[in-house]
This record gives sequence, C-alpha cells and structure tokens, in this order.
Amino acid sequence: MTHNREDIAAMLRDGAPYRAIQETLGVTRYAVIETRKHFKIPNTSTGPGRRIAPEDRPALEQRVIELTLADATSRQIQDQTGITHPTIAAIRRKHALPPPTRNPPAPDPIDALHDAIFGSDQ
Repeated sequence: MTHNREDIAAMLRDGAPYRAIQETLGVTRYAVIETRKHFKIPNTSTGPGRRIAPEDRPALEQRVIELTLADATSRQIQDQTGITHPTIAAIRRKHALPPPTRNPPAPDPIDALHDAIFGSDQ
C-alpha cells in the first residue's frame, strides 16, 4: 500500500510519533523525516527517547534533584521522568548531588538480635 506525503504530513501535524506513522502507513523512517522537512513541520515530540522541550527542562531538572535527594536510583528516576541516564548524571554533576546508595549498610547482627528479642524500642 503506497501512501503519499500528504498522509504522512497529516499524521505528523496530529502529533503522531514516527513509529506509529511507519506502522500505520507502512512507510520508512526516512520517508517520515523527509516529509517533515519538506512541509516544514516542526519536530515537537517530547517524552522518553525524544528531546525535552526547553520549557519543560527546569521542572524535570527539579524533579531529578528531588528524586536524587530521596535516594532514588537512576532507573527509578528514568521511569518517573522519562529522561535518560546520561542526562540524569549530568544534572547530578551540575548540582554536585551524590550518586544513589547502591547497597545500604547491613544492620549490626548483635543489634538485630537484640531488637528481635527485646523489640526496637529499647
């Protein structure tokens, strides 16, 4: 099934991601890119795997700071914000934030036994 550039352009204008256009219309990524350029349709896609809109960056950066200070891992931050590990690391470096605690220290066995026998209130 052959689709013309108008079909691709219509989906781009509606905000469809490249993959959806490719699967729906059976066209190549190259056809989508060339159509976007031909019709001068801005690439405004945002979210996971896409560029972050400039107006969204401060809020996302603040969210990364909050999650880092709450000791969230990079994977947890990525899952919640949709930004990549390199960007998370860059924000951490920019704000001199520590990396997440990988393995919290194990409790002292004597203290754990004491707490098990007598409760943790004593």
